[in-house]
Amino acid sequence: THRMKILLFFVYGARAVAVACYLAAPKTALTFYIFAAVLGMTWLATVPPTAGLVGKLCGKPVLTTIHGRQLSTLDLEVHRVAATHFSVVCRQTYLHALGLGVPPSQVNLIPNGADTTLFTPHRERRGLLRQRLGIPEDAVLVGQVGRLSPEKGPDVFLRAALAVHATAPDVHFVLVGEGPLRAELQQQIARFGLEQRVHF
Repeated sequence: THRMKILLFFVYGARAVAVACYLAAPKTALTFYIFAAVLGMTWLATVPPTAGLVGKLCGKPVLTTIHGRQLSTLDLEVHRVAATHFSVVCRQTYLHALGLGVPPSQVNLIPNGADTTLFTPHRERRGLLRQRLGIPEDAVLVGQVGRLSPEKGPDVFLRAALAVHATAPDVHFVLVGEGPLRAELQQQIARFGLEQRVHF
């Protein structure tokens, strides 16, 4: 709890400094965007602890949804102080929580998924995506849809594509989405010579 208090002190302090600087700075679009970015980052960093502490003070249960692949130190500290309940979206996070000592009664897994009765591969392979990307009709196509950021694991998808390509060089892959890892992924694709097999 001592570490959490120190972290919250710095985060709330950063928020106060950001507000003071914004009030003193000339009102331009640039200063507004910088202020909004700083405020947004500090706000997101304090939502779980603030909710946890308010829940503890009011004697109300608090549910924290973890969208990443593991719990952060702050998530764990808040849980220990406020006895929050975790809702996680992947098995790795679920097992990570249990491994850190979160009781099974205080964490539940809601796996991502798609209704495979509705979303099934079409026998016909002449879609617009294949035409646009120049993918042959007879080629197997594997895709990932999601933000190109660490928590979505596009780098894992790319490593899997590289492994598959070693044994099945005619398979094509497509990454659908935008995000901060796009340039890095494109560099890796070029490094491994997969420009004709991995598409964006």
